[in-house]
Amino acid sequence: SQNQYNAAENVIAAVAEGKRTIVAELCARFGKTIWSGAMVCETGAQLTIVASYVLTSFASFKKDLTSFEQFRNLLLVEAGDTGWEEKVNESINNRQQVVVFLSMCAGGRRQDKIDTLFSVPVNKLIIIDEADFGVHQVKQSQPLIEARKEDDVVILMTGTNGDKAASIWPVDHYLSVTYPELLIEKHKDRLES
Repeated sequence: SQNQYNAAENVIAAVAEGKRTIVAELCARFGKTIWSGAMVCETGAQLTIVASYVLTSFASFKKDLTSFEQFRNLLLVEAGDTGWEEKVNESINNRQQVVVFLSMCAGGRRQDKIDTLFSVPVNKLIIIDEADFGVHQVKQSQPLIEARKEDDVVILMTGTNGDKAASIWPVDHYLSVTYPELLIEKHKDRLES
């Protein structure tokens, strides 16, 4: 949609200006998962980490990122599946873009997964989905804040409560798309057709 395009252009321009921690407060029905896939492709990130405390969101990402032709070259990997580390390393060595789904639920192996992912020697795109739920807490965010490298881009993506999502992150860019904006764009499209 035009709103997705505009939001992608906004974030790409911010990254080009050196912004590295972005709050993307994108309303319901915006199409956040599709927009995220566009961000992966357009930034050229070899390694994208989709982190969430809300694990059901991963199903949406997998469905959307396998349903559209423009995402066909992305390799999707669930951190925690058997052999996930090898799949990530192989795709990086083959210069293929890989998207890794990382659960931020507390667990004995979470820090090991974070350490493994952030030790990969490429710049990363980190998309924190539902960033205002769970991951906004210090115990969830701090391991990611400490692991990220200077040039890694973090997008705190949420439908609501962007302030809560960003509470402990060093945010340097903010983007918002509201539901009324979607309705206005839809109305303009109808008038033009």
